[in-house]
Amino acid sequence: MSRIAAQTVGISASDRLLLGAFLDLVVLADGTQFYLSDDAHAAIWFSNPLSEKGLEVLAERNRSHLVVAFGTPHSDADAVLDLPIRLTALRVLLGVLSSRMQTPPRVSVISNLSVARNVAAHRSLESWITLAAQAETMANASELAGQPNLQILVFPAQKQISLLATEHLNWEDAVKANRTQLEVVPRPGAVPLANAASISLDQFRWKLALLCSHGILLPGLTRGTHFALEEWPDFGALGGGAEFMRLSALMVRRKISLTEMAGASRLPREQIVGFINACAVIGKLKDAPSDLLGSERGGFGSQIPLLDHTLAARRQGIAPVAPSPSSGFIGFLGKLRSALSLGGNR
Repeated sequence: MSRIAAQTVGISASDRLLLGAFLDLVVLADGTQFYLSDDAHAAIWFSNPLSEKGLEVLAERNRSHLVVAFGTPHSDADAVLDLPIRLTALRVLLGVLSSRMQTPPRVSVISNLSVARNVAAHRSLESWITLAAQAETMANASELAGQPNLQILVFPAQKQISLLATEHLNWEDAVKANRTQLEVVPRPGAVPLANAASISLDQFRWKLALLCSHGILLPGLTRGTHFALEEWPDFGALGGGAEFMRLSALMVRRKISLTEMAGASRLPREQIVGFINACAVIGKLKDAPSDLLGSERGGFGSQIPLLDHTLAARRQGIAPVAPSPSSGFIGFLGKLRSALSLGGNR
């Protein structure tokens, strides 16, 4: 009888605990068992494609482990585990993976390039947000310079931004296409550009998050697992359709997970992640950290000002829940209750 170690990446503490409880119940016909481990050499990795770390695991070439996309299909995964987890489906999935342990995992160069582009495009969102924040702190007008086919002037006193795209592009398309390094250049005495789009800085940040998130949460938000709104965004000023109103209705009631939002709204997870990022950068996300870009990145981006500095500087810490030492089905129920926050210690 063998025991196979599994690891998780980009998955919430509660989802990890629930997955571990299900794994404890799986015994294959040949006696093979499975368990969750923090071992970097685990044979199976359950990876969340909606997280940056999850995407990096999926993009690895010549990996020695099998990767299961957790909740969201991905072309570079060896398999996908649908949510909610069902014991029968998990047993079948693990049986297939067990039989493939000696088979080199498939690696798709084309898919890896696609993943790399998504990660790079998402990181351009972080750069845009950092630059907008830096420009907002300046005493006079400035330009976000270096973007081909797009001129951007920021007026911090008026909290307005002027955008003029060339070559028959609108500014949204020009922003999405950007792959160059920008810089903030002082432009004292500048006036709004003729024939340019003029929007608020909050609307600019909102649009950036919707355009450039690519299904990846901002680094500071990956510490949390459930999300809620402080209040409804002003869709009249920011822009947004019925789909965002559905999400807002869900998120103003209570904290809710990405999986729950996807099930209740029937919207793609990529769109939901973009909405969460957008609410965060304008200060509407409840209990959002002050450091949205991740302190480990350092530099100005780790001190991004949010929504006229009215967002409380609170970090949301998710403490791992220690599994019960109980075994068998009683132990499974205990873990399930802990994962769902039903009874027991919380």
